[in-house]
Amino acid sequence: MNINAAFPTKYVAAHDLNGQHVPCTIDRVAMENLGDDDNGGAEWKPIVYFAGFSKGLALNKTNAMAISNAYGPETDNWRGKGIILYPTETEFRGKATPCIRVRIPQGGVNGAAYPHVPQQPAPQPQLSAPQHYQQPAPAQHGAEGGVRF
Repeated sequence: MNINAAFPTKYVAAHDLNGQHVPCTIDRVAMENLGDDDNGGAEWKPIVYFAGFSKGLALNKTNAMAISNAYGPETDNWRGKGIILYPTETEFRGKATPCIRVRIPQGGVNGAAYPHVPQQPAPQPQLSAPQHYQQPAPAQHGAEGGVRF
């Protein structure tokens, strides 16, 4: 059993990417309450949702600025634009922690969405959260050329 399957997440997490770079097309951005912050107040963050994927990406400042630098600060203008999600690590409270970063595909600044980015040659595994305590489902190809999360 994959322990990540026992604790499914509402938003895309680094382990969902399975070590792959995942091209996505932005569908919309919505502000959502992620729960309480460290001070007991609500923690609101922009969530980027992608065409063909069910989970969104909760934006941190680093990823928000990477997208904003390419496509401008108005999130309504990000719709249809391409980004690539990739797993890496960052330091959090003195420890290396898995995270997701974004990069803009070549040609993306000119408004290109994912279909203009070369597809990865190998099929990628399904990233939908399997049912509690079940083995992951076999690979399934989605609208973005390979993965589902």
